[in-house]
Amino acid sequence: MATATEISTRALRRIGAIDALQSPSAADVAAATEALNAMIASWEAEGLSGDVLPLDSRFEQGVVAMLAVRLSEEYGKTPGAVLVRDADNGWNALQAAYFAVPK
Repeated sequence: MATATEISTRALRRIGAIDALQSPSAADVAAATEALNAMIASWEAEGLSGDVLPLDSRFEQGVVAMLAVRLSEEYGKTPGAVLVRDADNGWNALQAAYFAVPK
């Protein structure tokens, strides 16, 4: 699985906050990483169970997309349909793999 900095950078690129070859500022990485950590922490409230971290690399694209959608408003960007679809697919994959079904 990619590092938090790599995921944050890719998410910032997906929303167009930075150019494809540009490195984000330290402040942007810090803000995106904070949002990533909050997003992961919120999964427990949604019912995520088990030892999921570090996440398997098959979830990486979905996590990047979910973070990009989460960051888009903060950066004044509107997430496109493909990004939203990728985020939804990522969330569905996580739910299928890790979420406990209530008894």
